[in-house]
Amino acid sequence: MTIKNTAGSGNVCGYIKYLAADYNISGITMLFIKSDSNAFSGVYSVNIIGDALYKFEFDPSVEKNYYMMQKAKRDFDIVPGNDKKIHDAFMSAFHEEEIGNIKSKITNKDTGAVAFEFRRIIANVLNSDDIKINAEFKTVSASEFLEIDAIHQSEAMTVTSKTAVLRNLYGNDNSIIEQIVKNGIQDISYALATDSKTFAAAVFVSNQNKKMITSALSADSPDVALVSPGDFFADFYSSVKKNEDAKSRSFASGDVSSLCASVVEESEKGFAECLSPFLNKSADGCSIRFGKINSIVLNSMIPLFSGKKSESSSDDKNYRKTIDVSLILSPTKGKKISELLPGDMINVMLDKNSPVGMKFINNLDLMKDDGTVSPLSAEIYSVKRDIKNGFTVYVKITRDLFGKTYEEEDIRIKTADSLSHDVKTNSPRSLLIGIAAGAAVIIIIVLFLIFVI
Repeated sequence: MTIKNTAGSGNVCGYIKYLAADYNISGITMLFIKSDSNAFSGVYSVNIIGDALYKFEFDPSVEKNYYMMQKAKRDFDIVPGNDKKIHDAFMSAFHEEEIGNIKSKITNKDTGAVAFEFRRIIANVLNSDDIKINAEFKTVSASEFLEIDAIHQSEAMTVTSKTAVLRNLYGNDNSIIEQIVKNGIQDISYALATDSKTFAAAVFVSNQNKKMITSALSADSPDVALVSPGDFFADFYSSVKKNEDAKSRSFASGDVSSLCASVVEESEKGFAECLSPFLNKSADGCSIRFGKINSIVLNSMIPLFSGKKSESSSDDKNYRKTIDVSLILSPTKGKKISELLPGDMINVMLDKNSPVGMKFINNLDLMKDDGTVSPLSAEIYSVKRDIKNGFTVYVKITRDLFGKTYEEEDIRIKTADSLSHDVKTNSPRSLLIGIAAGAAVIIIIVLFLIFVI
């Protein structure tokens, strides 16, 4: 068991990597303990098959470590369900006084007993008798935790919800939106600059189209001296935004395009030169820091579109007529509910045991002679995820008729792609069977003619 501690006062972040050799499972758990109360503010985990995560070297950046955990989920075979089990185990294992003692021990660099307790909890969850652990502890700001939590929440968003946020930035540019949603790329570049005396500026730019997303500029404010480019980016932006006043020039006019390009290119000289005209003086020699972040995560921390509502945020009253439907499962070839996009075509079933459902079954002529109901083609209208990780799915059946269903899990369902795939794979097989059957008939006729006639 290896322990490293750099924690002082503030929120405590613990990195724990472990190897359950008896099950060939390695994992990482990242946990946060609040600075202002004796409670865990977050516990995030990933478990994979193999020992790769136990060999991982932690980065000083909390954000980079968390992104690495997300990457591991994509690159390795994960052990499903363990992340929730570990989260629940930590949240229920300690009462307030015990968490206070844990925090004190970490601060005083007496972390051996803490790591042993954490090892016991993880070993119980994994049911492992042969577990190695390596723990590191450090102090982080509240904002750093909020960023990790924002990333975690964005990972849980449905494709529909992510797309709705990105529409505000990229309109109907589906190629950019699809790339960001699928790969989780950091599509926003930002620059933080200050001379610690007379001005501070924060500029956020899309590195996909080099357009400014949001900004803050404060000049000749006594509070500028309190802002440091080393501050967490959200704290820096908020401080500068709070001190904007009538004397501060905005980025509404001037050569904004060149300013944005310098942010994306991360050119200190270029950014200082482009910033100077907005200050009416030279920005040479100021401290500048560049960074990147995903726009969906950024919107969770610095609301960019709070005044706008997407179509998918409508509730039942906005639909003309809504009836209950059922989804058709496709465990191997289907698409997960969280991956569905508005406009995707799926097949749904209407309930013949419901008077309302039976009415539409008859109106749409879906009842077969044998008493079964034919599936109905429908278009995905919206997908909503609730706090229990369940999904409410709305489909558009006709112009005035919508279907609604609720699923507790992120199941795979049949879409038009999986249906067409079935047709394509089955058609050649049917053709071969038909040809073989025809050939057999011809052979029988020929033999009959030879031996009988």
